[in-house]
Amino acid sequence: MFIASVHLQTGLGMSVQRAGLEFLVPFIGTGIMSLTWHRLPARLHPWLTAVGCSLTAVAYLVLALSGRGPVFAMAMAVLGVGLGSAFSPLMAAALHRVPQELAADASGFLQTVLQLGLVVGVAGFGSLYLSLLPAEGAVGAMRVTGLALAATSAVAGWCGARLARTSR
Repeated sequence: MFIASVHLQTGLGMSVQRAGLEFLVPFIGTGIMSLTWHRLPARLHPWLTAVGCSLTAVAYLVLALSGRGPVFAMAMAVLGVGLGSAFSPLMAAALHRVPQELAADASGFLQTVLQLGLVVGVAGFGSLYLSLLPAEGAVGAMRVTGLALAATSAVAGWCGARLARTSR
């Protein structure tokens, strides 16, 4: 989402306020899915990470190819739903079998790994976008970075599907 924010402001010239408003829909989608995924039938829970990552991959692909307008807004909504569908069930699955006396340590470790992953992702994909921006322009930089994000999300979806098959 960092790349989308930079793209909206630097690449497309939106104000900070307007770019922030563009993120309301994905944040609402993430929040709704994060809070309601457990209400889905239990047989679907192992597959939510794979489905969420796959939705995220599709959203990044559309973001890479569209650039702006209503299609961009719809892709951002799908991105939010995908992220909410992927992460909350994944965190629950990761901590499900941890003994209660180790729960605090395991949760702290998991959050540390998550934060490190976010930092590496923002730095890596942000550097890719910003390095392409002068030569390719905003649309070209978003296209390449969006395709890289889509590929990464697709691999994560594949890993989630493998995990779901083994958790039966």
